[in-house]
Amino acid sequence: MAIGGFRKFLTTFSSIFTLAALALVVFAIVGPVKKSALDTIHFIRFDLSNINLASIASDSGIAETLANAAESITFSAEDFGFSNTYIFTAWGYCESNGTGASASMKYCTSPEALYYLDPQTFLQEQLDSNAYSSVVTELIGSDQPIQITLPSEISTYTNTIEAVSKLIFICGFIAIGALALNFINNYFAKRSHILSCGSFLLSFIGSVALLLTAAASTGMWVLVETKFNKELESTGAKAHIDPVYYGLIWGALGAGFCSTIGWMFAICCGSTNVEDYEDYKE
Repeated sequence: MAIGGFRKFLTTFSSIFTLAALALVVFAIVGPVKKSALDTIHFIRFDLSNINLASIASDSGIAETLANAAESITFSAEDFGFSNTYIFTAWGYCESNGTGASASMKYCTSPEALYYLDPQTFLQEQLDSNAYSSVVTELIGSDQPIQITLPSEISTYTNTIEAVSKLIFICGFIAIGALALNFINNYFAKRSHILSCGSFLLSFIGSVALLLTAAASTGMWVLVETKFNKELESTGAKAHIDPVYYGLIWGALGAGFCSTIGWMFAICCGSTNVEDYEDYKE
């Protein structure tokens, strides 16, 4: 009976961690799919509240005008048609007139699978699609759209951002699929060593996918944050990674790893005799 009891503990332990890993990765990857209570979970946040485009304007005349004006004027995001805050997820971006990680989002793009951030294109599109303030139009003329060129240290990473963003998205959903199938299989696996092997394999696949998701997203977005803050320091723009997302995705990996270890032992440990199991319940 003790062996049957140990198996029940082992399979219950593994199932709990399977469910925990599944919930955490769903919150991290799927949660921000649209404007909701989870829409503040993100990879990285741009704070443009004190931006000045003088150092990245492509036109030298506009750059000089903005630089000279900055000696007596404090520019804001609104002056150039930006929102104060933008956050980026696996599905697109949201924007807010507030500042900080907890700023309430006023708008989110429609979900786009395999979305990736191109900083140069993104910032230019915001400049082209929104109206400048009267302060800026008086300085440069309303018929002169501002063209910007980001430092090569940032723009050269666009292809890397695209490839890694797609890897994060795909691996995230592989993890979700494997963990969901594992959780379903867990109900039957407690009475079968063979099915326990299946749960172990599914948990292992989910954990490897979570490792790739967590490592890739952390490595890439920390790099983007560092480059953005270093190369665009003169503009007043800042980038911040989201500790909530990284807590969720690394927590999912930890739970997935515990589940994998549990099912590895469940392959060979504990009685699967149905009568023993029923006796144990009694």
